[in-house]
Amino acid sequence: MKLTVFYDGQFWVGVLEEVIDEKLKAVRYVFGSEPYDWDVMNFVNQRMLSWISRAGEAGRGFYFCSRSYQERP
Repeated sequence: MKLTVFYDGQFWVGVLEEVIDEKLKAVRYVFGSEPYDWDVMNFVNQRMLSWISRAGEAGRGFYFCSRSYQERP
């Protein structure tokens, strides 16, 4: 499993990738403004596994989900 956080020119985005049985699952997560370390850790510890699980429910080889994260004050 791999999480890459980058600035796409407008928003800070996290892309989570996981390969299972030669199938790639990828989830795009929009943080919005530049995330603090604790924003990324909160995503990893509380949201990441549910996001990749939801992506796997479709039963195909490549999945792409997107949602914004704006919980920070």
